[in-house]
Amino acid sequence: MDFVDAIEVRKSLAASSERGGIVWSYVKVSGTFRHAWDVRSYPFDRHELSIVVENTDAPASSFAYVADHQGSKPSRDIRLDGWKITGFSIEAFTYVYDTIFGDPAFAGKSSSDYSRLAVTASIARTKLLGFGKLVAGVYVAFALSALAFLLGPYNGRRRTNLLVGTLFAVLVNQRVAESQLGRTESVTLIDQIHVLAMVYIFAIALVGIYSQWLFDRNRQDRAVRVDVVGFWVTCVSYGALNLALIWAAAIRG
Repeated sequence: MDFVDAIEVRKSLAASSERGGIVWSYVKVSGTFRHAWDVRSYPFDRHELSIVVENTDAPASSFAYVADHQGSKPSRDIRLDGWKITGFSIEAFTYVYDTIFGDPAFAGKSSSDYSRLAVTASIARTKLLGFGKLVAGVYVAFALSALAFLLGPYNGRRRTNLLVGTLFAVLVNQRVAESQLGRTESVTLIDQIHVLAMVYIFAIALVGIYSQWLFDRNRQDRAVRVDVVGFWVTCVSYGALNLALIWAAAIRG
């Protein structure tokens, strides 16, 4: 019996007994198993954790697992902090390799097949506190950036210093988020929230430059209007886009 995705497996309490001409064997197995975590929709991600067992002694035509659907279920005592079990299944199937591994049982063939048994538990997150901690810094940084509009067009240097500081804060927060979730080549919801904040901070800087340009040419009234309109448009659109990103991630799961 081979655990296909196992990193480490520990076996204990192995025993066998014959009852009514039938040999009943059992063993307790615990271990660490590999799983490709897809955190693009974090914290709304859902996963199917599978433990796959393969018979390695004989081809599927000679030995086949039979799934005990009625008697197989997760323990009622399982408690997963931050997660809930949403489904459970056990299925037997035949896996085909594109080689015979030199096995005489498959002489003359180009492939070999072995019986497998997959035990799968579906899980989903139940807590959003971790997500709140990861994005709180981003939203505070954006709020401070939006306050740059209220400094007035005559405080160009203060505006610049404020925006540089908030942009740095967003970058640092993104590194912290990556260390918590793990680096991935896919774009996650956390990445989208951080990138959106960076884009908006840059846009606020551009509006500030335009407002300063108007102020320097004695068009103070228009410069003030640009700041006021920019403040409300920035806040409303940023909030709407964030809600849209979070809603899409929740649906995608």
